[in-house]
Amino acid sequence: MKIYKLSASDDYFGLDQKTKNPESGFPILWFNDRVPLSENWIPVEVEIDWQHHFNKRRKKKLSSADFPSHTLGSLIMSKHAAESLRDYLSAYGELLPLACDEAEFWVLNVLKEVDALDYERSRPAFEGREMTPPFKSFGKQTGILSPFAFHTERLEHVDIFCLPGRRGWYFTENFVKKVESLGLTGLTVRCEFDSEAHQYGFDDLGRPLTAPRRQQESPP
Repeated sequence: MKIYKLSASDDYFGLDQKTKNPESGFPILWFNDRVPLSENWIPVEVEIDWQHHFNKRRKKKLSSADFPSHTLGSLIMSKHAAESLRDYLSAYGELLPLACDEAEFWVLNVLKEVDALDYERSRPAFEGREMTPPFKSFGKQTGILSPFAFHTERLEHVDIFCLPGRRGWYFTENFVKKVESLGLTGLTVRCEFDSEAHQYGFDDLGRPLTAPRRQQESPP
């Protein structure tokens, strides 16, 4: 099984949020609270950026897409994509309308949580690191960093999910295949975890291990 996160594209138009959260300064569309919002939702204003930073030097007008490129952290889609995926996505969250003068967009507030994080195989974080090659970590382990490893057996019937107590959301290859089967465009992804290629997890530099890690303590 492959677990993905959204990535940005330099082929499709960008989307910018016009307003920020006045309390934090962060985009409102990050949806970190995992609570339903539809009852009191006020559409957030966004605008199309046809010449976003990936293509400033190329001076290329970007193509339209069902999933515009952005860094807002959420799954934003066209009206066509929302209509095509509405029933499917209802199992994982709620679709909320956005305000845009140029086109109709919707955003998914992911509410589905699954305790699928595999702490033992995720990239460990230690107290310190040498600043010169070979950049070895030292000290006791303080936690884990991305890339994460996952208990994929807990995701057999889940395509889109969040991890309890952690920001962000993830999706499996089933969602990617669903989008492709409907002919929707613009979905740009980055593989976070592959149960075959990353079966032993990651080392402290985020590199795939080639053998099981014997302990989660300070490396030699």
